[in-house]
Amino acid sequence: MLMKIFSAGLALTLIAPVTASALSLDRMERNTASKEARVAERMEKKKEVKESIEEYREEAKTKFETRRTAFQAKLATIKDTKKRLAADRINTNLSKINEKRTDKMVEALTRLNEYLTKLENKTASYNEDLNTASADAALVLAQGALTKAETAIATQAGKEYIATITDEATLGKTVSATFKSLQTDLQATYKTIADAKAALVKAAREVKKLGTTTEPTEADSQ
Repeated sequence: MLMKIFSAGLALTLIAPVTASALSLDRMERNTASKEARVAERMEKKKEVKESIEEYREEAKTKFETRRTAFQAKLATIKDTKKRLAADRINTNLSKINEKRTDKMVEALTRLNEYLTKLENKTASYNEDLNTASADAALVLAQGALTKAETAIATQAGKEYIATITDEATLGKTVSATFKSLQTDLQATYKTIADAKAALVKAAREVKKLGTTTEPTEADSQ
């Protein structure tokens, strides 16, 4: 009888580590697969954002061709050479500024998306052991904020800033107003990135409660 009990106990002792190891391995494999899927999804999303921005820009070039032609025609009627050249230079620079700024926004957004992936992977590693509901909810909100920023950037990239010239007397004011319009739009777009970063910081805090993680730096929003 004692031998039977001893044998049964020994069997359970041998089986338990194997079972625990198998469960741990299964969890690792599922987490790895989940991580790879998210990375692939982020890469595809990054590609889609860039393609979307290029499409918006191409559409803008076609859409605003008539306005550019009208601008050049009206500009030719300005007698003051310095004013004419200055207005032409500023008008050209507005498009370059918008393109440069939106490109930088895309870079910032890419870094934030990469950080979101890290947070999601970190959370996934705890799914079998902890209640991650709060972290999951915060990550969903962060993803929503990033999606909103992506849309805002794509829309901004598709804008053109061309002054509508009426006469030489109001040329300066007209060009200045167009420049201010660009500034206002860029600030509004930047805000969506700042909002996305703020949502990520909140998500990072929730994930940190599950273990340890690294919060995004200020450079990520530049």
